[in-house]
Amino acid sequence: MLHKEAIEVKEKIEEAIEHAGHWNKYLAITTALIAVLAAIIASMAGNYSSEAFLQKNNAIFLQSKVTDGWSYYQAKSIKYNLALNFYAQNHDPKLKTDIARYQKEQDTISNDTKRLETQVQAANDQSALMLARSEKLDQATLFCQIAIALSAMSALLKRKWLWVGSIIVVGVALILFISGIIS
Repeated sequence: MLHKEAIEVKEKIEEAIEHAGHWNKYLAITTALIAVLAAIIASMAGNYSSEAFLQKNNAIFLQSKVTDGWSYYQAKSIKYNLALNFYAQNHDPKLKTDIARYQKEQDTISNDTKRLETQVQAANDQSALMLARSEKLDQATLFCQIAIALSAMSALLKRKWLWVGSIIVVGVALILFISGIIS
């Protein structure tokens, strides 16, 4: 019994679709596809935005390590200069080894800190790239939403030119989407 009712509902739907004509079928299908595209683009924009935020956090964390590194370098520099001055006054051989050790430690700290500075710049660059991608995809989502609105207006007002307009607007959205992905 339930199966028979389902078949009858299906036949009524098919009859209504046939009665509506081919244009309404295309309108419904394209509107649904635009909605799916908008959802995909919005999801990807959110992912890029999250990645931008993560990379900016990484840059901030690494920058704090850079600041600590240069502070440590300055502390070693003070010890180096003090040892150098004391050695100049009394020529203690232990101070000579301390001077060499402090100089070596300064070189190591400097190299490590410069490496961290490079990582900070890379994280900032990656964050900027992800943010730019997110912004392009946000724009693409907006154009998809406009296209959906035009499709709805086309269905309500039975104006094909609004549907054509929605297809054009979705074309702009696709261009923004592609440029956001490959940038």
